[in-house]
Amino acid sequence: MNRPLLQNSRLLIALLLAQGIAAGVHGQKPGTLLWKLHHPVASSPAIGTDGTVYIGSFGGWVSTTINKSISNWKRSPLGKSGSSIFALDGKTGKKKWAFNLGGSEGLTPAIGSDGTVYVGPSNKSIFYALDGKTGAKKWEFKWNTGSRNRSMLSAIGDNGTVYIGTGFTVYALDGKTGANKWEFTPGHHARCTLAIGVDGTVYIGADKPDQKNKFYAVDGITGKKRWEFPTTNLNPTLPTAYSSPAIGYDGTVYFGSMDYNEDGNYLFYAVDSKTGKKKWEFGSQYAAKAFPPAIGTDGTVYVVTNNFAYALNGKTGRKKWQLKGTYFSPAIASNETIYFGSNDNKLHAVNTRTGVRKWKFETEDWLTSSPAIGANGTVYFGSWDGGFYAVYGSAGPADSAWPMFAQNAQRTAREADPARTSRVDPDLNLHVSRVLLEQGQITIQAVAKPMNSIEMVELEFSSDLTHWRTQNFHFPINLPLNIPLTQDAQFMRVKRIGD
Repeated sequence: MNRPLLQNSRLLIALLLAQGIAAGVHGQKPGTLLWKLHHPVASSPAIGTDGTVYIGSFGGWVSTTINKSISNWKRSPLGKSGSSIFALDGKTGKKKWAFNLGGSEGLTPAIGSDGTVYVGPSNKSIFYALDGKTGAKKWEFKWNTGSRNRSMLSAIGDNGTVYIGTGFTVYALDGKTGANKWEFTPGHHARCTLAIGVDGTVYIGADKPDQKNKFYAVDGITGKKRWEFPTTNLNPTLPTAYSSPAIGYDGTVYFGSMDYNEDGNYLFYAVDSKTGKKKWEFGSQYAAKAFPPAIGTDGTVYVVTNNFAYALNGKTGRKKWQLKGTYFSPAIASNETIYFGSNDNKLHAVNTRTGVRKWKFETEDWLTSSPAIGANGTVYFGSWDGGFYAVYGSAGPADSAWPMFAQNAQRTAREADPARTSRVDPDLNLHVSRVLLEQGQITIQAVAKPMNSIEMVELEFSSDLTHWRTQNFHFPINLPLNIPLTQDAQFMRVKRIGD
């Protein structure tokens, strides 16, 4: 039962962590190292709803920058085990359990609503479902087409169906049993991570042997093709491919490619999810084929190429700003910060509105791992220096359509449900100040252009960024207000009265 707004003081830590204002309590500066694990990790981490961090690791390691073999297997507290999936305590980095995948690299895991961890090795024709608490195997799925796990991770539907790309075939598996529901053959390689729309449509990018590549929309229940998106002019000397897609609140599907236009610019696309028709394209001198985009709370689409990061208007494709450098798939926090890994060995924290750097954290090698942002603002990522890092980031994930690789820290690659998207107002933002410790209060302010002189908003609370509840606490737009810390929830937002 929900308690009255002013009676529960236990929201202190939860709201501090989720809103990124715990610096007033812990005295930590954004970019501070919380812990480091000496273990080779190149895939992107996933975070369970209980804060457990799951990572896939390499069975061998060569540093790209130092250009010599390194001995992080001997330094690793996890031990040498080939490619494995590890469960770590998100607060300390201590190992909870490990499972040997038997390949050369453990891919990025995805986590189901019941905590099941879905993962496979990069070079074996096998896929696993593991108990998230113990690491015990629930089931395995094998295929015999001579391919390997080409997809970077699985996608998980709202009904629990698990979709995996294996190179030549996309499979839909029963999440409970591993039984094969259907399969779809898109072409030679389903290289990108799949994405799932709010209506269950599965989006697949593929390379075909004749280089007439396609981006497909497939019915998630039947496996039947709904539409395909053709490429334009292809360079026959390049292995063309599509990046993993991101899906906006209006259903627009965004993805990069190695297609190019008459000017010789590589193309990033915005496509209507219902019809497959192109809405707009953005041309760049450098391709955005490999790195999934992210979407901010105002609908801005963040795209990385080989030499630039771009912020694009999600409606028109117009460039807002650009940042020179080689960056990798970003993640967006709720305090207008976007994180990029880079080949300059740094994690960059950048202002989402301006493109101005806020701070940076340096490692000893490239950061190709897409960061995962915990509810408490911790940023988790791996580096090619053989380390896995937890860095204080000061704010939880942005409440946007697609704030990070595979949509969320559980890496389900599934678009947010209608109950949530219908209530999102990109023009309305909640600002939260530092905590007033003595009074046990926070200062909040709903910032927006009011529709009338005394427009009111109300607070909503959530523990999972999907299910929201309200206490009917109303206050005016643009008026700072001190309130006691309330509710057993990790996240909060505001909505206009009557929405």
